Amino acid sequence: MTAMDTYQAWCARDDLNERERAELAAMAGDALAITKAFGATLSFGTAGLRGIMGMGPNCLNRFTIAWATAGIAGWLAERGDSSRRVVISTDSRLNHALFAETAASVLAHAGFEVLLWQMPAATPILSWSVRHFGAAAGIMITASHNPRDYNGYKAYDANGCQLLAADADCVTKHSAPYFAGKDLPLAGDFDVLVAAGKVRLLASELDDYLATVRETVRPLQTAAATPLAIGYTPLHGVGGAPVRQILEGAGFTVRVVESQFAPDGHFPTIATPNPELAVAFDGLFALAAETPCDILIATDPDSDRLGVAAKDAHGQWQRISGNDLGALLIDFLAEGRGVHPGDAVVTTIVTSEFGKEAARYHGFDVEETFTGFKYIGNCVTEIVNDPHRQFVLGYEESYGYLYGDHARDKDAIVTAYLVAAMAQCDKARGKSLLDRLAALKDKVGAFADALINVVFDPVPGQAAISDLVMASLRRQPPTALADIPIEKNIDYITGLNTLPKENVLQYKLADGSIVSFRPSGTEPKMKCYISARGVTPAAAEKTKNDLAEAFHQIVSRVKEAASS
Repeated sequence: MTAMDTYQAWCARDDLNERERAELAAMAGDALAITKAFGATLSFGTAGLRGIMGMGPNCLNRFTIAWATAGIAGWLAERGDSSRRVVISTDSRLNHALFAETAASVLAHAGFEVLLWQMPAATPILSWSVRHFGAAAGIMITASHNPRDYNGYKAYDANGCQLLAADADCVTKHSAPYFAGKDLPLAGDFDVLVAAGKVRLLASELDDYLATVRETVRPLQTAAATPLAIGYTPLHGVGGAPVRQILEGAGFTVRVVESQFAPDGHFPTIATPNPELAVAFDGLFALAAETPCDILIATDPDSDRLGVAAKDAHGQWQRISGNDLGALLIDFLAEGRGVHPGDAVVTTIVTSEFGKEAARYHGFDVEETFTGFKYIGNCVTEIVNDPHRQFVLGYEESYGYLYGDHARDKDAIVTAYLVAAMAQCDKARGKSLLDRLAALKDKVGAFADALINVVFDPVPGQAAISDLVMASLRRQPPTALADIPIEKNIDYITGLNTLPKENVLQYKLADGSIVSFRPSGTEPKMKCYISARGVTPAAAEKTKNDLAEAFHQIVSRVKEAASS
């Protein structure tokens, strides 16, 4: 079927509501909009489904949510799991209740017991819930840190870990017939299912999660008598209440950005609620200008990512990168809990060498895996199940961290407490997080890191620029980047050692720098990860900038060739 055929088939559905009919009618005559929404279908990527909310099989709506959930039911039936229980949660994005209730109804009608968080709850709480309730799977309705028009759907296995490729492919297999046109009636009987006990609503169980977080970090809070004021924003997400409760319960003073504290899927003060971006700290900097703060913390809408800022020696606020915060946490954990044989830090192949060198400096084992916390979570499970090993920290450069084995996904709530304990410890010594960072760099060496995202406007039926870049690099492998010879070219597309296949190219350079190329698994973008090494910080910074320019030149050449 063509995009127009599919569009017309949707217009002819007899189960549309007035809003859905109006949205479809508004698209009439807009060939490009119809092609984008109806010329392709959503598929599971690095973190499940993610896309613009709207009508069509290539968007997030109650139909695509239902079809994906039918795929979950089929996957679980094929696995023959003894548990017939699934946990569902959402963040505060638009349509979160509609999507959650739709997924719950599909599963309940398929014979599953559904546990649904009554209020929006963080992604790490969903991961914890799957494990806590002995569920066979979990579903999180979230688009993480994407702009307000997006929503998404993350699927979790019985370990509370996002699905790896084999399971995601099985879900896709079972959902594909529905995306292709197979009928799946959407019954509007959610309240009836709740009344019948087929859908159980969760609320007070949040106290059990918070108790776990407290007990996980409390032994590391060795300077509790030292007052610490924390500026905090949840960026209109679901982290506000649990983060504030954890921090204030531990004795910290929490000062919030009031205009961003209440959950609101419209994100009225920020277009892209991502703590990786400088704009996410604008409200915090304004807050800190009016009332004293020792550190600033921002969490994303589903509270799995966290960003931090600290004051330098001149009293100026400096944001700490995801790579640097990972290294700081490693340093703090080595100091606070000690290092023992078998202790392991888990990170990714594209995360900076700085944190890995810090871990090795302290004596931790370092496990590397692919980008995406599903891979880190899987490694955590393997380590926890090994009696000779101990999981210490999982982290990736994109502001995601996990301390403790209560979950298998990144957790900004436990990390907020961990960062606060570290800052409190440093303040008790008359130091700051930036002082700790400088001291660690003196021990480990000079690094400069960058993550570059080049976003494209995809059109169904046309090759993605990111795919063309990867094909070009494989067809004519470079021998140098920024005039620095490449000593090792690693292509993960065929699998390597114990790692599965992944569309990543990595170049290890003669000066110790590492550059990695990867198309996004959930968005139309090309990513370049740079970990530049230098004799001095200035030399590392120059190498980083030179390598970034080399990446942009490669993308420009491919785009020019594609348009000619």
